[in-house]
Amino acid sequence: MPFVLYFVARGSVAADAVETSRGFALGLPQEPLAQLVHDFAQRLAASFTLPGGVLYLAAVALLVWMMLCFTGRTTVLACMIASGVALVLLFVADRNSQAWLGYFRFLLPGLPFLVAGLLAFGYRERRVFAAAAGAAALVLQASSAWVAMARAAGPVTAMNFIEHYDAAIFFPMKSLLSDARAKGYLAAGTAVLASTPDTSLRAIPGIPVAFGSPGAQACACSAERPAVMPLYIRYANLAAPFAEPGTGSSRLPSDREPLWRAAAALRPACLAELRKTCAHVLERVEGGEVVSALGTAR
Repeated sequence: MPFVLYFVARGSVAADAVETSRGFALGLPQEPLAQLVHDFAQRLAASFTLPGGVLYLAAVALLVWMMLCFTGRTTVLACMIASGVALVLLFVADRNSQAWLGYFRFLLPGLPFLVAGLLAFGYRERRVFAAAAGAAALVLQASSAWVAMARAAGPVTAMNFIEHYDAAIFFPMKSLLSDARAKGYLAAGTAVLASTPDTSLRAIPGIPVAFGSPGAQACACSAERPAVMPLYIRYANLAAPFAEPGTGSSRLPSDREPLWRAAAALRPACLAELRKTCAHVLERVEGGEVVSALGTAR
């Protein structure tokens, strides 16, 4: 049922609402297995701490063990293992998904089946042992949960590239707009022109921010453009090793990374022009670099 729901939802996306096909395309990975395993492990390591991985491996081992010991449920548990493995292999065999192995949504359908050993243990053993196993699971999962909450509570760009080498990318636009309105620098309803350092940027309903063509800069206030917002990509998490100019990876999108680099190269001149032409300038510094700014003529 999780797969059926996912497949129907994925197929219901309008063709003009996505940039690439979302249909299932059967095919084995074209890359070496070692490379896929490396990418998979790296993506998990960027999102989960070591104790969380220990918990998952322990749950899978417990599922196998309970299948051998809990003879009254062997068939059920074997079906659980088969279901979990099948859901994992489904995305491995989908050519439209192989580039994103390790992505959360691809893991979630199989996880409930592969951790069923914990539930079987609770039925099999005494309550005190089941309670101890539950407490141990909470302790092992706590560090990963803490990392997730810390990222969510911290600077928005701390969540950049947490799932892919090319996404997700966050900008502190809402906080800049709120700050500018609170200080009286930006009147309600004033349109803001933002730079476009990535082709995936789209206007968001309810937020008065418009984007130009890919690569366009927004560095100067004028009568026609009373509010401008330059944006910059901060390399973090999976992309962090490639933050320095001159570094790169085949995993980074070759059609988009040049835009990121070009915007970063123009950042000093752009910010200088912003301070020169705008009456007020607010900046956001995250990870030791300016990731966004808002200049207003008011």
